Amino acid sequence: MSTWILSGVAGFALLAMIVRLIRWRVKTFRVIDGDSVEVNGMNCRLAAIDAPEMPSTAGILAREHLFRMTVGKSLSYRTLSKDRYGRRVILLYVDGRNVNRRMVADGFARAYRRYSWRFVWAEIGARMAGRGLWKQGRIVNPEKVRRARRSAA
Repeated sequence: MSTWILSGVAGFALLAMIVRLIRWRVKTFRVIDGDSVEVNGMNCRLAAIDAPEMPSTAGILAREHLFRMTVGKSLSYRTLSKDRYGRRVILLYVDGRNVNRRMVADGFARAYRRYSWRFVWAEIGARMAGRGLWKQGRIVNPEKVRRARRSAA
């Protein structure tokens, strides 16, 4: 009996790992802001990046950049986890290229170091080259903006 339970648990863990490795095709897509999208009717957060908040000018520019990168393109995604709001945390791909990384490398989002160091080098490159929002010198840390809003409310 315990062997069946152990093999069932191991099988479930293996299945969960496989599902996370699969890239799923996007059928319906909508950009919400620079790091949030709706994919196939599900609210999703782009993993490991943090874009400026809406409705700031920088937030609007980040959303427009994400829209321009994805509109009319062949999209796929990989789910990594869920966040505390129940949104899927995903890696988004356009024609096989990582959109999350591209948002950071183009200077329209920061690497979200709180959760991952995955795109830090892309951010450093964008900052040094003065790409995107780094042309103005720096991108305000979106996490600090959210924290200030919460404490003011």
